[in-house]
Amino acid sequence: MASTVSAEPFGQRMLAIELRYRIDVARNAENRPIAPVEPHVQAVRELVDKHPQGIKSAHVRHNLGPTRLAWLKERGLINEA
Repeated sequence: MASTVSAEPFGQRMLAIELRYRIDVARNAENRPIAPVEPHVQAVRELVDKHPQGIKSAHVRHNLGPTRLAWLKERGLINEA
């Protein structure tokens, strides 16, 4: 499967927007048994892996909110508090 993540690193604002969108798509896919979930989770994983410093920033974490952060932690995509 080809990568769906941009080759250029995102700034914090764009990273937060992109993560919010991709996490919401993955969460919606989980709630609809017809849609495959793993490609959406993989897209989130690629963003997190490509932006290890960005995902730790207070700006990004604030903009993701507690529900999306909990979703990332439940899937083992981030492990910090």
